[in-house]
Amino acid sequence: MGLRTLIEELEASLDDEGGSDAELIEVRGRLGETLSGLERIRLQLEALLEGVGTVDGVTEEIEAAREIGEVIDGLFRARRGL
Repeated sequence: MGLRTLIEELEASLDDEGGSDAELIEVRGRLGETLSGLERIRLQLEALLEGVGTVDGVTEEIEAAREIGEVIDGLFRARRGL
């Protein structure tokens, strides 16, 4: 399931259960962070292919994206009561 699908699911859940807009705002913010992180990974990979980047740079961006993903997963697990 993609992030956009999860956000749509959360929006529907918030509408049905009268949840807070703060949750949705947080998830949307995390989506923006995730997309930015993916773009940074892409740029790091391009730099690596051009011989001006480092593996460490790619690794750092992947780790940052993983951390954001874990936060998003936690938000959805909490919302679903898992």
